[in-house]
Amino acid sequence: MIKKAKKTHIKEYLISIVISAVIAVSFCLFAELELLFRTEQRVNDKGFSTNNLAQFYTIELLEEKFEQDPENYLISLRLAQKYEELGQIAKANDYYEIALKVSNRANYVLYCYAMFCARQNLFALSITLCEELSLINKKTIEYKTNIYNQIAINLDKQGEYEASLKAYQVAFKYAKSLKKLSLFNSIKERYALEYVKLADKRMEKLNTLDAASDLKNSLNIKYLPTTEYKLGLIYLATDKKLAEVHIYNALMKDPYIVNPYVYNSVLMYLIKQAQERMDKSTYNYYSMKLARYKKILEHSYIYKEDIQIDGSRITMEKKLVSNKRKYYLDFDITNNSKYTINNLFCKVKVFINSNEYDIYSQFKFLQPSEVIEDTKIKLPSGVKFIDTGNNDVIIEYYFKKRKNAPWTLVGIDKLNF
Repeated sequence: MIKKAKKTHIKEYLISIVISAVIAVSFCLFAELELLFRTEQRVNDKGFSTNNLAQFYTIELLEEKFEQDPENYLISLRLAQKYEELGQIAKANDYYEIALKVSNRANYVLYCYAMFCARQNLFALSITLCEELSLINKKTIEYKTNIYNQIAINLDKQGEYEASLKAYQVAFKYAKSLKKLSLFNSIKERYALEYVKLADKRMEKLNTLDAASDLKNSLNIKYLPTTEYKLGLIYLATDKKLAEVHIYNALMKDPYIVNPYVYNSVLMYLIKQAQERMDKSTYNYYSMKLARYKKILEHSYIYKEDIQIDGSRITMEKKLVSNKRKYYLDFDITNNSKYTINNLFCKVKVFINSNEYDIYSQFKFLQPSEVIEDTKIKLPSGVKFIDTGNNDVIIEYYFKKRKNAPWTLVGIDKLNF
């Protein structure tokens, strides 16, 4: 009885092992099938599949897969993109057409082919494919935005600014309805600048009326001080009063884009005109503007004679322990202007043999005629003065009062080592 019971237990044990093994194999098989199913789903996803094929397949392998599965339009599409990358445009076009046919003119393929046509300057075909996109949803609107944007970019490269503007107008309209701020802003800026390019082209032909209209259109899309300044320059020859308004508006946004001589001349002309007409209120108005502009210049620009540099020298400090050398540029600064300088930004260019080093510093509150002695700026660690030979070390000093102001070269020194 005991032996029989033991045999029964062993039999049950072996059966349980077999059943467990079958379950384990079934589970693995199920997991593998699930993985294959998910992989297939990902491959059938349009966005993933083309990138996936691009990453893992060469043209040769893609051609083989195309022979095995000619009905898989994603393979045809990726082959088209590969050949386009290689500059084999005719072959690329053939595969785009195959993908279009096999996919039954699917939206994604229409989009890819339309973008290809836009890049190849086949604008009429690109627009036809774009307008064929079915359904109106965020994805198709994004497709249309990108297609018209690409058409506009390529027309711009050809100097076809008027045609480019029409494409930008459509892209801008579609982009407005998308919640993609970066895409919208990039199109908006290029759209506005396209009008400026067209205005420049018209000005070359002295077509000032249309050029002024283009600049106004640009300002309506996106305000840029440079655009308004250009508009002011156009009116200089015909209406100095209107020119002054636009130049002044640009000046208030960015004083450094305005030529001081131009604006000063306009104000002086308007003051003289008012004086001749004995128009006291207008005379006072433009005189006040001129005084204000002089103050803007005083607080914005550094003139060469405003700053004086003396005693340029290079000093060296040597650490006792490490024996490392540190070099410093020492000099004296004098504020020769009549005005207090609240911030003085300094850039020094050091030329040693064929090397150039830029170093920066900042000073605050220089009163008129104030001198800052022994100004010391550490030179970069890479600076070496060994074997300078007979070559001088050239030092150029640049200064400005505001961060966005242009640098003014105020002095050059030659130091011999």
